[in-house]
Amino acid sequence: TMVFLRTSLNGTAPIFSEQDNPASFAKSQYTRVLTYLYLAVFSLLQLLCPSTLSYDWQLGSLPLVTRCTDTRNIITAVAAAAAVGLLLAAKKATMKKPLVFSLLFLVLPFIPASNIFFPVGFVAAERTLYIPSIGYCLLVALGFQRIVSHLNKNQNCKYLAVLVLGLVLVISSARLVTRNTVWASRETLFRSGLSSTPNNGKVFYNYGNFLRDQERKEEARICYKEALRLWPSYVIALNNLATVTDNETDIENLLLKALHLDSGHTTALFNLADLYRQQSLCAKSKFYFSLCLSYPDCLPEAHTLIAQCSSEVTFTNSLKIDTRTIPLKM
Repeated sequence: TMVFLRTSLNGTAPIFSEQDNPASFAKSQYTRVLTYLYLAVFSLLQLLCPSTLSYDWQLGSLPLVTRCTDTRNIITAVAAAAAVGLLLAAKKATMKKPLVFSLLFLVLPFIPASNIFFPVGFVAAERTLYIPSIGYCLLVALGFQRIVSHLNKNQNCKYLAVLVLGLVLVISSARLVTRNTVWASRETLFRSGLSSTPNNGKVFYNYGNFLRDQERKEEARICYKEALRLWPSYVIALNNLATVTDNETDIENLLLKALHLDSGHTTALFNLADLYRQQSLCAKSKFYFSLCLSYPDCLPEAHTLIAQCSSEVTFTNSLKIDTRTIPLKM
């Protein structure tokens, strides 16, 4: 029901790109299946031990599982065996209803985010574990109750079990408090991603945006370049790198490369047109402004800027080509 209602808000199923969920775009079904299975186990591990948390898990945060020899498959197999064990325990348990309820609360809310029925727009997301965590806590409580019931005759072991549980609660609470500090500001949040998911191009892109807004162009340039190293086809990173670059030739090359990757990227079209306008290359400027205005999400300032070109030079045949065929200076 929730899936149906969420889909009906947009009228159609949402469309995702490769950077949102690389596994869904993998050519090999074998790779997709192994990766999907591991991602489910990864989410379970986040419940068991949330040592590494990140506000974003896109763009290479978790490499695809492409081979059966990948050691992560061992973790997946162990988790599958544990799941079978829990199911068998639920079948034989004296408190069957609470155990089954806990397992259902753990598994069912996570299914829409598991890629089983349809691809989702993320690699992993801690927000998908909010409701499953209730089932997990119930399982821990049931397990602890079972342990204590077996230790009634051994008070020392019983006190030790209570002490261990209390220690886990204290450590978890401390982790919660320290994690909350990450969300104190935009800077602390974006900077935290650099250490938690260093292979994620998007966290470098986001931090680069923050640095650019603070007029720290040199640092922003470094972040954008690192984002592009990790994800070479990151079009918006190419566009934003151009905005913190001083050399006009380099700016032009970056924007042309962005359009080579995505000929309909309106921000790159607008920026390239505005660059040509500032260089008094009115024919080129009008051409790219016209391309930009052919898309509904083009910036409205394009109408004003295109009128500022005083030259009446007509478009030449050399400009009447698809932007995807423009030769780039790499």
